[in-house]
Amino acid sequence: MGLKMDSLDTIAQRFQTDKATAFTRTYARPKGFTVHYDRIFSPIRLNKLKVLEIGVAGGESIQMWLEYFPNAQVCGVDIVQSTNPWNTPGQSPDPRYWFVHN
Repeated sequence: MGLKMDSLDTIAQRFQTDKATAFTRTYARPKGFTVHYDRIFSPIRLNKLKVLEIGVAGGESIQMWLEYFPNAQVCGVDIVQSTNPWNTPGQSPDPRYWFVHN
């Protein structure tokens, strides 16, 4: 029997990204992208990948991608920097993540 892995939407809800189908923060509405992303990405979920997230903000989606793709390296890009550990150059909260700024 294989290991049960959470869906992308479940992970997204846990990290409170607005890409999920449910989102408790008041400043944005849930977009529901994750159910579509999961359908597309699930066949390659365990592959060694490089994932690019454009627009890091507070790092919610970065954390989502790191959990969803356990063998991937994730790069975040944003014009805003140094407001949290996920968008601060040289400060990576996870060894599989790096941040790029202009």
